[in-house]
Amino acid sequence: MVTNQATASMSFSFFGSSISIIGAKRQNHGNYHVQLDNQSFAQTSGSVKGDFMNQTLFNSQVELGDHKVTIFNDGTDYLDIDYVSMWSVRLRHSHAR
Repeated sequence: MVTNQATASMSFSFFGSSISIIGAKRQNHGNYHVQLDNQSFAQTSGSVKGDFMNQTLFNSQVELGDHKVTIFNDGTDYLDIDYVSMWSVRLRHSHAR
């Protein structure tokens, strides 16, 4: 997804324990923020000098289960998302004897 429309957003529902949003950072990219389930995260800038592809725009670990992540473009500069990765990992706990 590439957009320069203010308030544009992309949502993704998943079952898992970790989520990453990967995209580009460039000079003409602007601010964005992410909401994961009911938690909003601080605004972040995608603006950098140069062209950087395959950058982690957001990453979070959560309890294994159903989740929804939404990323919002906060202005009229570009937001460029290439893909979303999620993992479903159930950790095993060892018990001391």
